[in-house]
Amino acid sequence: MPITAKLSRNFHGKLGDDAANELVSWLNTVDEDLRSQLRELNEQNFARFDAKLDQRFSALDKRFAAQDERFAALGGKFAVLEERLDGKFSALDWKFTALEERFATHQARIDGTLATFESRMIRWMFIFWSGTMVSTVGLVWAIVRR
Repeated sequence: MPITAKLSRNFHGKLGDDAANELVSWLNTVDEDLRSQLRELNEQNFARFDAKLDQRFSALDKRFAAQDERFAALGGKFAVLEERLDGKFSALDWKFTALEERFATHQARIDGTLATFESRMIRWMFIFWSGTMVSTVGLVWAIVRR
C-alpha cells in the first residue's frame, strides 16, 4: 500500500505549492519504484529458494531410492535367514517330541513301580494291623476274663 507523503504548511510556504507538490509526487514515485524493486528481489529470492528446495528434494528422493534397494536386498537376506531358522526349529521340535516320548516312557515305568510299591505296602499294613488286632483282642479278652 503506497504511503502518500504530505509536507507541512511551512514547506508549502517556503517552496511554493507547485514545488512542494512536485517533491511529494517525486517521493511517492521513488517509494513506488523501491517497492517494485523489493517485490522483484523477493520474487527472485523465492524462485532461487524454490529451485534449491526442489534440488534438495530430488537428492533426497535419490537417497531414499538407494536405501529402498538396500532394504530390499536386506529383506532377501532376512528371508534366507528365516528359512534357515525355520529348518533349525523344526529339527529342534522333532528332538523335543522324541524327548517327550522318552519322558512318557519313564513316567509309565515310575507309575508302575509306585503301584507295585503301594500294593506291597497295603499288604504289609494289613499284616501289621491284623497282628496288632489279634494281640489287642487277646489282651482285652485276658483282662476281661480275669
